[in-house]
Amino acid sequence: MSLRAMTYNVLGGPVPDDWFPLIARDELTPMARAPGMVAKVELADPDVVGLQEFVNGSESATWIEQHLPGYTWLPGPDNHAIALRTSRFAVAASGSERVNTAGEQGAILDRYVDWVRVRDRGSGRTALVLNLHAHAWQSPQLAATRSLAIDRLVDLFGRLDPGLHEPLVLLGDFNARDDETRPVYRDHLDKLVAAGLVDARRVAEKDASDVPRASSLQQMTARVAGVEVAKVVRRTDRRIDYVWVPKGTTVRAWAVLSGPGVGWQRVRGLRVPTWTGIVPSDHSPVFADLRFR
Repeated sequence: MSLRAMTYNVLGGPVPDDWFPLIARDELTPMARAPGMVAKVELADPDVVGLQEFVNGSESATWIEQHLPGYTWLPGPDNHAIALRTSRFAVAASGSERVNTAGEQGAILDRYVDWVRVRDRGSGRTALVLNLHAHAWQSPQLAATRSLAIDRLVDLFGRLDPGLHEPLVLLGDFNARDDETRPVYRDHLDKLVAAGLVDARRVAEKDASDVPRASSLQQMTARVAGVEVAKVVRRTDRRIDYVWVPKGTTVRAWAVLSGPGVGWQRVRGLRVPTWTGIVPSDHSPVFADLRFR
């Protein structure tokens, strides 16, 4: 089975007044940013998409669904959604499971992982797709909160697919770096590998990112010659958004998708990639082209 997968934190709700001070406020409304989100999905043309901070039922979420009519939408309980290419997949089963509870071990919010077992309409083969938005903020306590969520996530896919015998894709914003070295903070890397998964980027045959070394957490600005500049693409070669697959999966291509709408300009004497219009989100999506054994 071949599968094109994408994960995207879309910054779905209203943006607090003190966030992104270098960006015009009218460009930060969900409806202003929604066309850019749709353009990214259309460019990648994925079979499955895991979205985080997707405010189900909101005006912008409804608009996005209407403008991506080729997908079946499965809303989750915590501003998540999984979208499946309708012509390719039918839903065999789906659900959600809470992996953090507000007040437990310092968690501020409930956190869930959503899952769907899809059936390929042509071959009849099934695959399991999961979508997680892990707890944010970088403190020892919240790193432990994320670690507990990973334990519960591993238990979940172990129950849904013992032995990883069917194709599996784990998508999400893990709020933890892919180059993390600190104990506990890097538990997502250690525990998922121990459970039989691999970060698709690590085994990809090709990095197809449109901007080399682009980060997945962009925050709509980057430092240029010592000054933070609006709409410059960050290139720290660091990700907190992932596509995970079972070991042995062929990853034909992997990418951070900064565009469309990115051009190279001279800023403060340096040639840098910049967004030429409205920035859709503080994250750029991560995409992978997969082939399962």
